[in-house]
Amino acid sequence: MSILHRLGLLQKFMILGTIGLMMSALPTYLYVSDSLRSIAAARHESVGAVPALVVNKVVQLMQVHRGLSAGMLGGDEALAARRPAARDALEKAMAEVAASFAAAQVPAAQNSAWTQAQQTWKTLEQAVAARSLQTAQSTAQHTQLIASIMLINEGLLHAYDLQTDPDTDTNALIQASLVHAPMLGEKLGVLRAQGSGFLGRGELPP
Repeated sequence: MSILHRLGLLQKFMILGTIGLMMSALPTYLYVSDSLRSIAAARHESVGAVPALVVNKVVQLMQVHRGLSAGMLGGDEALAARRPAARDALEKAMAEVAASFAAAQVPAAQNSAWTQAQQTWKTLEQAVAARSLQTAQSTAQHTQLIASIMLINEGLLHAYDLQTDPDTDTNALIQASLVHAPMLGEKLGVLRAQGSGFLGRGELPP
């Protein structure tokens, strides 16, 4: 009589169960490992998304300040009266960036660049408030500062792997909302600032 015939029914089921477990162990391990990696990647991206969104908010508010400053320096006192509120909103958003950077433990390169951007902003705002800049100078300096902040945002996208999301649809959404839309907004913002300056002076060069 073979060994299998001498085994009881329960023992046979235990052997079959053991074989089944051994056959499913590797696929299950691979599936769970892949799922855990996906979850970790999503968490990493979500941590970086917060400071990236706040930085984009700063860009938007600085674009508003650029336009109002251009109008003020061009002689439009109505826009000049609106500038302090825009400045205060911008500085509040910049404080939110500092808090979000600390919470997300942003890499040193982006922290250093942000500190430099804050210093540049303080100098620029003081010059605008004193009306010691020409319209074109103000617009150019605002634009340069905005470009440096957008580079910080690009660094954040790379640091938190938001640029390389493996899901095609999610990656397209990230690119549209955090890369392409801000770039389009900046191009429109430059036009707005130039237009505000021309309207303030009441003249348009050739």
